Amino acid sequence: MKLCIIFVLVLLLFSCSDTPYPSPHCRIKTGTQTNINQASPQATAAACIVRMNGKLLVLERSSGLYDLAYSQKISSSTNKNNNNKNISTIPSTPQCQAHHAMWIYSGFNVLVGELLVNQNNDTHLYACELQAGFDGTEAFIEPAPWHASDIKGLTFIDPFEIEQDQWHSPDHFTAARDGFVASRKLSQIDSINTSD
Repeated sequence: MKLCIIFVLVLLLFSCSDTPYPSPHCRIKTGTQTNINQASPQATAAACIVRMNGKLLVLERSSGLYDLAYSQKISSSTNKNNNNKNISTIPSTPQCQAHHAMWIYSGFNVLVGELLVNQNNDTHLYACELQAGFDGTEAFIEPAPWHASDIKGLTFIDPFEIEQDQWHSPDHFTAARDGFVASRKLSQIDSINTSD
């Protein structure tokens, strides 16, 4: 009986502690990895462009401004959120960095595809697919339980219906729009290639 009580207490102790949330394995669309890595393997940061029904999935910050889930500078260091809880090791390739950033901010395990835009600061934006039962009409999506404190949630927007001053980092606004447009062209090519 004492052993059973000790086991239950240990189980409760570990379940209430600050345990890390490991990122799932990086998912890269077949046939795009070589192409992406050759573009610029030394990206300083990366993010996903998730397009559904003509809308872009974005973070809504507590300030009311929109943003993409940008990764930090690529390294092999440990990523920590605002509460200094160990989340997981930062991946070393740009497309896995974009995958990891989406996981950290949204909890979504996206499929990373082609490179869409390379910003002037060498930040890569990739076409990513969200396969979680969403259709792009959702007005508000709760962020991941471990999200940064400045993230209010996620939403789908038309980036051509907002202005640059509604974007968290105004210098990234044009690149996000460019990536959104490029993702449409890419989806049109994919639908032509699969219609045979």
